[in-house]
Amino acid sequence: MEIAVNGGAVEFGSKTKEINRRVTNFLERTAKSLFLDTKKHYSEWVDLRPSTPDSIPVIGQSPKNPYIYYCFGHQHVGWTLGGISGKLIAQEVSENKTDINLKSFSAERF
Repeated sequence: MEIAVNGGAVEFGSKTKEINRRVTNFLERTAKSLFLDTKKHYSEWVDLRPSTPDSIPVIGQSPKNPYIYYCFGHQHVGWTLGGISGKLIAQEVSENKTDINLKSFSAERF
């Protein structure tokens, strides 16, 4: 039986897609120490993840275009908060009252 092991790390401050070998080597060593039968390293991937300066997501209507709605910047819990944010955006697009006031999530706070 084969087991796939997946790992990841977050680095702040880089503006390039260069792979940090110290990080990938650490992840590989850790995986091998936990899963002794790990034999093959398949791939590595890196990308830039935009973040907001205050670590709070931007959710709501664009201040410049009423047909654009924002829903981004959930840091690394987008899967966790996606359903909640999606519901808020759906409420706002439908012109219903949102469950919470979205003013603190507005893009205009910057």
